[in-house]
Amino acid sequence: MQDLISYYQNQIEAHSITLSDVRKQLAGSSTLRLAVFITTIFFAYLFFENTKLVLGIAVIGIGIFLFLVSRHTNLQYKRDKLMALKTINETEIQVCHIFVLADFGS
Repeated sequence: MQDLISYYQNQIEAHSITLSDVRKQLAGSSTLRLAVFITTIFFAYLFFENTKLVLGIAVIGIGIFLFLVSRHTNLQYKRDKLMALKTINETEIQVCHIFVLADFGS
């Protein structure tokens, strides 16, 4: 039984480390999306009189922004999955403790 508990604790630690990394990536992703959005608006304003250039900037900016949104969504999914795995492992440890207490009671 202790092997199971130590296994689940190791899993929790591994998921916690990965979760921390994913949260950092999410923060960076948010900042990068904001920077792309502001840069696109700035250059569109800067070259406002050249319609073709503004359209090119807008298309490229929107394309990059949508790519970053997709990447951010994937990171959010990964974060949610890791949080669920961590919760499952915590639940399993609680169940193991209940079985250990039940074994002592009989």
